[in-house]
Amino acid sequence: MSSIRLMKRGKVWYTVLSYVDEGGKQRQKWESTHTADKRRAEEVLADKRAQLRAGIRLEDDPTAAEWLSVWLADVTSPSAPRPLAPNTATDYVRIVEKNLLPALGKIKLRDLKPADVQMMMTAWLNEGLKRATVRYRHAVLRAALHEAERQGLILRNAAALARRPQPEAQQQQRLRSEESRRLVEANAGDPWLPFVEVALLTGLRFGELLGLHWGDVDWDARSLTVMRQRQRLKGGHGVVERAVKSKHGFRVLALPGQAIDLLRGLRAVQAEESLAAGVPTPDHIFAHRENGCWQPWSPEAAAENVRQLYSAADLPVPAKPTHVLRHTHLSAASRAGMAVKDAQIRAGHSAPSVTLEIYTHSDVEGQRAGAEAIAEQLLPIKPKRGDRDAL
Repeated sequence: MSSIRLMKRGKVWYTVLSYVDEGGKQRQKWESTHTADKRRAEEVLADKRAQLRAGIRLEDDPTAAEWLSVWLADVTSPSAPRPLAPNTATDYVRIVEKNLLPALGKIKLRDLKPADVQMMMTAWLNEGLKRATVRYRHAVLRAALHEAERQGLILRNAAALARRPQPEAQQQQRLRSEESRRLVEANAGDPWLPFVEVALLTGLRFGELLGLHWGDVDWDARSLTVMRQRQRLKGGHGVVERAVKSKHGFRVLALPGQAIDLLRGLRAVQAEESLAAGVPTPDHIFAHRENGCWQPWSPEAAAENVRQLYSAADLPVPAKPTHVLRHTHLSAASRAGMAVKDAQIRAGHSAPSVTLEIYTHSDVEGQRAGAEAIAEQLLPIKPKRGDRDAL
């Protein structure tokens, strides 16, 4: 059982923690209150007693730097209970080592306050960082402090109590119906057109499209199982194919008849080429022959080919062309009256609110039918202009 009291050394008051270590030995830990005023020292003592009552282990007193380093090693370890995606792990290492440690590392973990976190975020914003970047860094710190709170090292999560900046208001890009048709019609016969068509008809993420295998298609059920993604590792460490990030990313999508037809056509072309070359058919849906063998497309080649299809259709080339196709699909799902829950499943989002907030929006013409229906319900029916002229 730990206990704590005040003791004076010279003019300064100290808190003295008495506890039993892991080896069963009685220990004491002296810590300065940095004051000769007994009343102020008693306030420090009262705060520490409150922490003891809450189950905080006062014998463990790491700095923020020490704890962040321990936490980072744990969460980025391949043997972690929930291993991070490789690129996510790279981001965490960079954020902790280059951003959080210089700003907060010297502060004792238990002394870290919401005001410290708030000042750090404000400084980043004043440096011109985007709010999304600051929010991401804040999320990493919040996760680290959540684990410290769970382990009884701190009484409260300072990052959770600090106010992170609101996300920037942004209008998601999408193609209008005539633009998506132009994109398809202008590139008829292009070997990369099926990639664009599948993106438009499923709303899959870029890496999910590249990770599709023929075995993921259920021809009888006319469905597609999304279970993996291909992505380029940061730092030039090659391409990795791994399971989708979360349970929400693993999903089964209904395929329209047009998707089934174009996939059958692509499968037939690959089978014909494989027979002519004397090689097995590819496992990946989107693949090319290289040195006599089928190879899945690299993310860079895929992105460049899709950009060329935009250019061929005389459409502006967005920074993330496949993401625009994804948003186009989900916006079309909303306008077609698809239930939000179903749209959430197609998107692979964690909650319907995410789908609503990010992807669904309307325009003037999208509102037209609803506006007319409201008018018919709320106002007396008046003759149309042509009817009035005939009176």
